[in-house]
Amino acid sequence: MEDEQRQRLMETENDRMADSLAHKVSKIKNITIQMNDTVDTQNTMLDDMSTSTDNLQNSVKRTMTKLRIVVNRPQTKRLLTVVGVFVLLFFIVFLFKKRK
Repeated sequence: MEDEQRQRLMETENDRMADSLAHKVSKIKNITIQMNDTVDTQNTMLDDMSTSTDNLQNSVKRTMTKLRIVVNRPQTKRLLTVVGVFVLLFFIVFLFKKRK
């Protein structure tokens, strides 16, 4: 009789420990699912950022190519020279006015 009681007590304790273990495993599973969802979301965001960065890089390359074409034209060189001279004159006049 005492052995039966001890056996039932051990089975009850085993059941309680198994339930506790199942609860902990369930929590770990939920945390793992949340981590997976977070990683998936971050991967999507990184892919979007990569695509945006590639698009921006291509746009900058095209703009630089067009700018090189415009700057290498003789008319543009003359215009830039004139603008540079005006800026230099403006700066000189500004300095003289500031001294007075």
